Amino acid sequence: TMQQLMSHMTTRQRKFITHGDKYLKSMTRASVADMLEVHESTISRAVSGKTAQLPNGRIIPLSQFFDRSLPIRSEIRDIIDSEKKFLTDSQVADILSNKGYNIARRTVAKYRSMEGIPSARARQNLIKV
Repeated sequence: TMQQLMSHMTTRQRKFITHGDKYLKSMTRASVADMLEVHESTISRAVSGKTAQLPNGRIIPLSQFFDRSLPIRSEIRDIIDSEKKFLTDSQVADILSNKGYNIARRTVAKYRSMEGIPSARARQNLIKV
């Protein structure tokens, strides 16, 4: 099962493996279980506590292949890294909406916080100090 699982995941997620977080394709444990004709709990047990080393040397938990928020968090990181003026969560949500990600301002705030990025006001205050 593990060999089939890894073969399926590396085929489906090749761009993510070679190019980074924003290329992660949406994939659920249930869809992989259906594809491999096993129970969803089998997939959960197979990935639990296991890691993979990517070609760039980064080691990630196998569960990250099922993280739907990762590409959006990567986009948020890119938007904030390239901002010319400090963008609010609402402005970031609007930019994401233009890129096809329809998420709420509160979700942007949550993902920004998960990435360890301060709010626009806090980023602005960091520059002033």
